[in-house]
Amino acid sequence: MKAIAALLGACAIALFASEAAAWKSLDGTNPRWKTMPVPYRVNQKTIPPSIAGFAVARLDQGLASWGAPSCTLWDTKNLGDTTLSYNANDGQNVFMWESGSWPGQLGDVNSVIGVTTPVWDGAAVIFDADIVYNNVGFCWNDNGAMPCVDTLSIATHEEGHFLGLDHSNVSGATMEPFYGGGNAIGSLEQDDMDGVCALYPLQPTTVSSSFRWCSDVPIVCGRDGQQPMQCAV
Repeated sequence: MKAIAALLGACAIALFASEAAAWKSLDGTNPRWKTMPVPYRVNQKTIPPSIAGFAVARLDQGLASWGAPSCTLWDTKNLGDTTLSYNANDGQNVFMWESGSWPGQLGDVNSVIGVTTPVWDGAAVIFDADIVYNNVGFCWNDNGAMPCVDTLSIATHEEGHFLGLDHSNVSGATMEPFYGGGNAIGSLEQDDMDGVCALYPLQPTTVSSSFRWCSDVPIVCGRDGQQPMQCAV
């Protein structure tokens, strides 16, 4: 499971630098979706009132940005509204917000902005992934003006985990593990594009075989110094 706390995505988002490191997949087997477009639904009843007028559009926009590079076949389809909640084993990909009470198993309420829960099988094929956004410890807007967080930026980061990317150590990349405010990470950098194009190239590569399983282990992302929780193998 991955998250963003003033951290972003399937792992906690943190400020780390490494000259050698760049984009990374969720683990060494390069888990990825097998069939395009990947479907998802949005539990619209959970959207905070402050962003209700544009939240679904920002979720769609973030996913569209990952499919925009000419070197990738990544594609998704919004199947509409749902009353479902997050469930790592129901085969339904649900995007939603939690308000009122933040589940403790998803990380610290005041540091984790979003959590992505990808699940993959022994052939490294992702078959379920939900995204849960924190509306308890954080407020949401459309520009990232503090103290709130930018909807598109957080969505685009978590959707990077959704497609199979872990955090990157490249400063300024959408998949870097920390969110410092504003809306800069709402647009992809070269490192992000390199990642999606490697996982979903125009000429598909064979998914490597390895009996590893990720289930009910969130990728937690947050703000300022939180450590990521890695997918169990």
